Amino acid sequence: MNTNKKKILAVLSLIVIMVIAGAAVMVSYRMSSQQKVAPTAPESEPMAAEIKEADVLTDAEEKTLEAAGTLKPACGTCKTNANCQSGLTCDPADGRCKTDINTTICWSGPVSCVASAEVACTPSGVVTCSPDCPTACGTAASTISTCTNSCGVATTKACAATAACGVDGGWSEYGSCSATACGTSGTKTRTCNDPAPSNGGAECTRADDTLTTPTNRTETVACSAAECDCTPSGVITCNPGCPTACGSAASTITSCTDSCGGEATKACAATAACGTRVVPTEPTVQPTTADGEVAPTVVVASPTVLPEAGILDFPGVAAFGGGLILAIVGILLAL
Repeated sequence: MNTNKKKILAVLSLIVIMVIAGAAVMVSYRMSSQQKVAPTAPESEPMAAEIKEADVLTDAEEKTLEAAGTLKPACGTCKTNANCQSGLTCDPADGRCKTDINTTICWSGPVSCVASAEVACTPSGVVTCSPDCPTACGTAASTISTCTNSCGVATTKACAATAACGVDGGWSEYGSCSATACGTSGTKTRTCNDPAPSNGGAECTRADDTLTTPTNRTETVACSAAECDCTPSGVITCNPGCPTACGSAASTITSCTDSCGGEATKACAATAACGTRVVPTEPTVQPTTADGEVAPTVVVASPTVLPEAGILDFPGVAAFGGGLILAIVGILLAL
């Protein structure tokens, strides 16, 4: 009889344990099948600097407040003294109610302010500019606006014209040879006036490496007339020869002699224009809209999806399952 009771009690215990285990497994399965999503961050509250002043009134609102006897406190906006509380004066410089209109305004929050005891700054006359007046030669007089006064307020500055740029001297062509009879010798002269040195520009250099001076800007060299009974062959010798620097215009030089030693001229062609080699760069391509404008970059915030958890990922379920197996084995051994 006792054996039957034990069997019945063991069977009932086993049924109760199985029901509890089934319920636990069901709950764990439902919890694990729900995908966990990390909450997204709430929208940021605007910073104090983004909050616009709220107590700026229109003319109609000012009149309404004045008529109702509602006057503004210190630092409140105003049009006249009638808009301010007793003992305050409306500062016409910034439209604020103050105890002293010679004070500035100091902000204590995004929309409220208090009068400061700091005395208004008086410019000392010192003006700082960045960049300052141009210093390159030949610059015309101008006015720059990249300046602040001693109180940090933007201002302008008048800039005087700078001195003219210096011009280096250049030689003219030689004049005609003084020798006229065939086979005779003479001289010819050139002058440093093409252009003449000015505004501190360099003087011309003679063949003997001496420099001209403001009182003597000429150079004289020997020359000769053509030999007697000589027929020029057409060969012309020039010293110096035609200019070779890029960008030189066509010209005629007179520092030449023919094959008979007589004076001659030579036509010089223009040289090729000077050029600068430009290295192309790859342009940066940006996405554009249908209207051709650069499309803004849009950053879309998406919720963070946590990895799905299985039933055995819950430590309580795994421990309960192990205990259940041990209980079943114990009951079966008791039978």
